[in-house]
This record gives sequence, C-alpha cells and structure tokens, in this order.
Amino acid sequence: TIFFIFASAVLKGVLGAIQGMEELKRSGGFRIIGEQYLDKGQTSELIAEAKDILKTHPNHAYANYYLAMAYYHEQRWVDALKIFETLRSKKPEWADAVDPYIVESKETIKNGKPKLIR
Repeated sequence: TIFFIFASAVLKGVLGAIQGMEELKRSGGFRIIGEQYLDKGQTSELIAEAKDILKTHPNHAYANYYLAMAYYHEQRWVDALKIFETLRSKKPEWADAVDPYIVESKETIKNGKPKLIR
C-alpha cells in the first residue's frame, strides 16, 4: 500500500505539471515558451505548439505572434505577413511589436521571391 500511496502522489504531481503547462500555454505565459523556442532555433516545435493553442483559442495574441515569428525566422514571409497584419488589425496595441516585421516582410516580398508553404 505504501507503493500505491507513493505512485498516487507522483501521478498527481505529473498531472498537475501537465495541467500547469497547458494553463501556461493558454495564458500570456506562452510568451516565455515562444521566446525559448526562438532562442533555441526550434521553429518547427514553436509552430506546432502555437497551432495547437490556436485550435481552441484562435485569438490568442501570443500564439499568433510567435507563430508569425516562427514563419518569419523560416523566411516564410507571406505566411508571417498575413498573421502579423491580422494581429495588428485585431489588436492595435500590438502595433509597436508587429509593424517592423510587417514593413520588412513586405519589403522582402517586393524585392525577392517569397517563400510560401501551406
């Protein structure tokens, strides 16, 4: 029975950690996760995490921002631009954060061949 008590406590801790991570991803805490992925150059992981959140929370500002940032880092200018512009129109308070990327993405598309992956 001691084993079962110990296993139950471990399981509760693991489940609590998983629930805590899910809550962190849904909250503004996704900013921390997004920055960590970008710092490590893990754009494909960031894209997967952001898309997962956006399935249930399509207006999640940080998930949209970091999805656009991942596309931007992958030089997927058209994809990044679309999300940056949508975020800017829905959340004008994000203008300072997204406007430089909007300008640069448009300039890159204008002067070169945009990389678009669907």
